[in-house]
Amino acid sequence: MLATYLPVGTRYYGIQPKSRESVFDEFSRGELTWGENEWHTHNVLTLVRPGDPYSILGFWNQVGDFVAWYANLQDPMQWSNIGYDTRDHVLDLIIGEDLSSWLWKDEQELDSAVALGLHSKQEASDIRRNGEAVIEMIEADETWWGRWRDFVPDPKWPIPVLAEGWNEV
Repeated sequence: MLATYLPVGTRYYGIQPKSRESVFDEFSRGELTWGENEWHTHNVLTLVRPGDPYSILGFWNQVGDFVAWYANLQDPMQWSNIGYDTRDHVLDLIIGEDLSSWLWKDEQELDSAVALGLHSKQEASDIRRNGEAVIEMIEADETWWGRWRDFVPDPKWPIPVLAEGWNEV
């Protein structure tokens, strides 16, 4: 398993849509831009296991209180010489902090991704089935990630920065 920590204030390279609601429209028109962003709102611990078609994210507010769990549905990670690669599947699950509740997130975005040809209807069905497998773990009280709720980052850890030459991969 790989555990990574993303504190508020971390700079990263990613999409810069005009709004969250317009991202698929901007993509379909070829207007989606990329650039450097700053992570905000919550500190995030990401847990990824080889072979799993999802990662688990734990969110803490800036005071250090645990807020919620999140299952990010994605391709299983593939190791590379600089880390790992995956592909986001758009559909996700928001999971209550006590692991007793869940709800789907971005169902309409998965529909948009299928309409744009980013995922086939079969892939969308498989993605939903992968989410249902996570729901089964939650409802059976068999979550492997629950023990990470008490994670506390070392206060000496610096805010990560993009490495020199990161864009020359």
